[in-house]
Amino acid sequence: ERRPELISSVLLRQNPHSVKEWLKRVGLFKDDPARAIHTFATAVKSVDPLHATHGRLSSIWREFAKFYESHGDVNNARAILKKATDVDFRNVDELAGLWLERAELELRHKQYAAALDLLRQATAPPPPAERSKRALD
Repeated sequence: ERRPELISSVLLRQNPHSVKEWLKRVGLFKDDPARAIHTFATAVKSVDPLHATHGRLSSIWREFAKFYESHGDVNNARAILKKATDVDFRNVDELAGLWLERAELELRHKQYAAALDLLRQATAPPPPAERSKRALD
């Protein structure tokens, strides 16, 4: 039945920044990995971090990575989480949570050195050029 998909489309046209609705839509395609991936990709492109409603944008990124990991594709899960840490989130808590998720992914796969490197990278101060650039923004 296509009705849930059509309802989801209408709701997302009304509010393309609804995190909750994007996650519901992904759930509609749990039996079709290609459509689920396409939906995740569309969601992370569509939701503006400053306008996200009904949840945190970071939860879409996190679920996207978990989807790949649950299907045995750890390399794509890593790539998704790496991309997520480049997003300018509304608050630093979302970014910190994603850095932790990246480290936990490595720990789950017994990549202890990689997890430690990620945590060092997450807690290092940004280079001077990037600090001055952010100060101008």
